[in-house]
Amino acid sequence: MIVGAQIAPSVVLPMEAGTWHVHTPRIVRPAHDSGLSRYSHGSPVAVGELPSIMLVGAMSCLCVAARRSVRGGLNGYVRNSCRRKASVADPTVAGIVVPARKLVAKGRVSAALPVPPHIVRPPYVAEPEAVRGWWNMRIQPKSAEDAVAMRAAGKLAHATLDLAGELIKPGVTSEELEAELHQFMCDGGAYPSDLLYKGFPKSVMISVNEVICHGIPDDRPMENGDLVNVDVTLYMNGFHADTARTWVCGETDDVGRRLISATKEALDAAVAACRPGAPMKVIGDAVSDIADREGFGVVKTLVGHGIGEFFHGVPQVFHTRTNDPRKMLEGTAFTIEPVLTEGSPDWITWDDGWTNATRDGGRAVQFEHTLMITADGCEVFT
Repeated sequence: MIVGAQIAPSVVLPMEAGTWHVHTPRIVRPAHDSGLSRYSHGSPVAVGELPSIMLVGAMSCLCVAARRSVRGGLNGYVRNSCRRKASVADPTVAGIVVPARKLVAKGRVSAALPVPPHIVRPPYVAEPEAVRGWWNMRIQPKSAEDAVAMRAAGKLAHATLDLAGELIKPGVTSEELEAELHQFMCDGGAYPSDLLYKGFPKSVMISVNEVICHGIPDDRPMENGDLVNVDVTLYMNGFHADTARTWVCGETDDVGRRLISATKEALDAAVAACRPGAPMKVIGDAVSDIADREGFGVVKTLVGHGIGEFFHGVPQVFHTRTNDPRKMLEGTAFTIEPVLTEGSPDWITWDDGWTNATRDGGRAVQFEHTLMITADGCEVFT
């Protein structure tokens, strides 16, 4: 769930053309702990492709337009500052190497998949305005019967992600993955909640590499090294369950593996902090502790949300440090869904109006659970 408007001044797909102007004879010495053992020269790359070496915190790009050099960069070597339109690196996150790779390109999107007529639809399918209601203004604790229904929905959502993990392989398109998950949810008696929610055209959200959330499945084949996030929400027995995980497609680099591990750890730490009477701020503190330790960013405006008979409602759940004094109440159900980034957490929106991607092209990873506060802690439904 995105809060606020942090869309680029002009809509970008997927990054502004000409962002990477890389052709330079300059020599830049990497940080000693970066894992690089020699000088690295800039080299020509195609528009939309990341430069061969990016030192986060050291330079924004290896660009001949970077005429101004500043002494005192990483380890005292020259720091180049690009004066072009977009920044590639977050100077607050140092020492991480963003490897050369192409940015995700938008593919062709097929029509929505049909849902069998016997599957009960959430109200917003017939009445789009039904995305709003009392749940946007007040918290209503779940009953024991509600918890039984949410537990069943969460179990199917969990199994759907288990299936996703088995299907992610190089060469498989995100639409092919969506079709399998769509069928699995329908076979289990559930409606894929994403479909037609505020007009979303697909049954699940699949976000790859720099796409932080709301990725629309298309005909782009997954590639070796991709970080693939699958976000599944389903509606069954009158209740929603929302969950997400990220996998490596094939093999990836150490930073990619560490980003996945840290994000999963951040979610687990946040869940462990949940109990009646605890301030909501402990969630953001737990996530930020892990991100700070690993040198990763946290997307501030992607928040968790209340859930139940409705898809999104109060309370909003922040994943960064806040002074939020609200107390967790027994019976309250909500999601925790942190997104960690290897570079800056700032993001842009593609022209499809849904896909959010990091502004600097750095990869992002998300994990998510639906849970409910109980008398002695919390119960994770997913």
